Amino acid sequence: MSKHLENQKVLVFIPTHNAEGKKDVTYAFLPEAKEFIKLAKAGSELIQFDNSKPLPARRKFVGQCIESRINKGFTSVAFMCHGWLNGMQAGYTRQQAPELAGLIHKLVNSPPNVVKTDVIVPLFCCSTGDDPQNDPITAAGTGDDSFADKLRDALCQVGQVNCRTMGHTTVAHTTKNPMVLFMDGMGVPDGGVGGYPPVSPKSAAWKLWRKALQKTSLRFRMPYMTAAEIHAELSAGSDALV
Repeated sequence: MSKHLENQKVLVFIPTHNAEGKKDVTYAFLPEAKEFIKLAKAGSELIQFDNSKPLPARRKFVGQCIESRINKGFTSVAFMCHGWLNGMQAGYTRQQAPELAGLIHKLVNSPPNVVKTDVIVPLFCCSTGDDPQNDPITAAGTGDDSFADKLRDALCQVGQVNCRTMGHTTVAHTTKNPMVLFMDGMGVPDGGVGGYPPVSPKSAAWKLWRKALQKTSLRFRMPYMTAAEIHAELSAGSDALV
């Protein structure tokens, strides 16, 4: 799956208020979202949800924002906010993944877009790709049953069978966290079992990957790239990243 960020009109959601005692919006979510928008297709939009309100109110606001932009040519939705195994700060949990998937499906398949079965939804949110611990039903280490996994499955079930969601498996910086999993639909109508790291922590490219996410715009572009494209870019820029 290679759609490239510069060709994507993206709707980006971040919180409004810093968490108590932190400057997470001021120094992470807001500046990173602005840099992300600069690389995306013209017309991409940044929206802030009021994280002082309860989760249901945030979810309602985000849903209304997506619905109001149907027929506006948006092709992707991204979130930069806090997250956890069961959901994200924007108000959605695993239980509401089908609701969010349905809204995204309407957004990307509305005029002037042609009907499409592919969409990429980056979750620059901590732990949204983490899987339940000690659960014998899930595939450990794959992000199976995480929020990102549930959202990918729900997108497949509404017809976005070539979709991708991206989630982090640990708590770290919103865009610079190297612990990334891609959850691809791969044309399967019922979704899949977890995902895969575009760069394995055990690979020779891991050091280059970590540095590239810290120093370059790859941290914004990588959800829209294939693993092969990511590795090719890391290899090409290896001298500068050593």
